[in-house]
Amino acid sequence: MDLNHDNDVVVMKTKKKKIRSLWTDDTHMIFLELCLNEVRVGNKPTGYFNKFGYENLEKYMKERTGKTFDHKQIKNHWETMKKEWKLYDRLMRLESGIGWDPVRKTIDASDEWWDEKIKFWEIRTFPS
Repeated sequence: MDLNHDNDVVVMKTKKKKIRSLWTDDTHMIFLELCLNEVRVGNKPTGYFNKFGYENLEKYMKERTGKTFDHKQIKNHWETMKKEWKLYDRLMRLESGIGWDPVRKTIDASDEWWDEKIKFWEIRTFPS
């Protein structure tokens, strides 16, 4: 595996010559800004970006980061963000006694909160 750390994106070349992008915080923030812009101009009429939205995201990600992101990478990152947001939103809406730690970028909960969650799962099996 060959790693290249140029321009805030780690590009990994695997044995099959596929290129995989690992998103850094900076690249992720650029992506979010560009996605918001595409939503504002109407290029996300449903749960997904339309053809123009994806083309613009690919073009502007290249301009802003100097790295090439293909349609699949853009779509996969969008889907990953969407899943993470849904989990975060559900947790923050349905649970009391938790917050967000902006320094560590993690959920912040008291020891008592965690103890309660551990006790809950000690007497149950995890869903499969």
